[in-house]
Amino acid sequence: MTNADKIIALLLKSPGLDDDELSSHANIHPRQQVHQICKRLEATGQIRRIRGPRGKLVNYLAKPVHQSSKSVAEKTPVHHHSKGSSNRTSEKTSIRKQPIGSNALDAFNSLDMSRTLILIPCSGKKVDRAGAKLDGPSILDFLPESLKLELKVARNKLAEKSQLDESTLLPAWMRYDGTLYQMAKAALESALKNGRHIIVISGGYGLILADEPIGQYDQVFKYSNWPKSLLENVLLNYIRARSIENVVAFVSATTAYRTLLDRVNWAETTLKNVFVVTPESTTGAMVKAPRAQGEAISALLRGTLSSSFRSSDGLRMEVQNKMAD
Repeated sequence: MTNADKIIALLLKSPGLDDDELSSHANIHPRQQVHQICKRLEATGQIRRIRGPRGKLVNYLAKPVHQSSKSVAEKTPVHHHSKGSSNRTSEKTSIRKQPIGSNALDAFNSLDMSRTLILIPCSGKKVDRAGAKLDGPSILDFLPESLKLELKVARNKLAEKSQLDESTLLPAWMRYDGTLYQMAKAALESALKNGRHIIVISGGYGLILADEPIGQYDQVFKYSNWPKSLLENVLLNYIRARSIENVVAFVSATTAYRTLLDRVNWAETTLKNVFVVTPESTTGAMVKAPRAQGEAISALLRGTLSSSFRSSDGLRMEVQNKMAD
């Protein structure tokens, strides 16, 4: 098998790998040799090379391959995260709902925000800024190699379905422009400048840092779009890597975002608290709920979220602590 065959086989099985990853998984060294082969394959129309979310060129097959190449791909190992790993656990943990009006929200202001992770949903409405190529960090930077590859492969498999377009890149907090983000944008910007930990649950990317550069896509978040336990493991690995002590998640009660949170084995961590904050039920929730979430996020980031909180529509916030017995 030639090195070009190895690369084609890997891209058939794991589209969207960059040159460094191809070099590692195909065992082709030096890495510059991969670059030269990929340029040659691109020139002959066999692969496409496009700019990925981290600014690096990633590779895709440009046209169907013959059955012989498929057979090679089936025999070419790609080292994914072991399904037998303890990180794959997806047991549900018990939840104790704290009553509305309790001092749970008051306790948020005593949290060490430098060790607190805030989770927020993505937005269907997005900003389109022509020519933008703003860079930034990536959640991939905090994952082990096997899990990093697994997330990239899952993203790439969803890319066509979600009509992903990365010709422009904007940090997530700038890209999303739904009601929640309109309410919270200024507070998010200030918090990120101060090094706060904020992750977005994303329909097109799975999990991303709030300041991670992303493209345009059209895909609501569906838990079933992602391999079993993948996003849970990404979240748990980030928590370990950043020595997080508390999690505060802002989600509505009956959404796929909540499904993900319910499937995380929080007991696997040393977290002190995992708070899930949801707006109370109301009519017109499609507008009122994200507005309440955005206003509550702003209040938390500014240190003013308390049990007396009411959104501009008069909504209170319900709190559940998943670490409670």
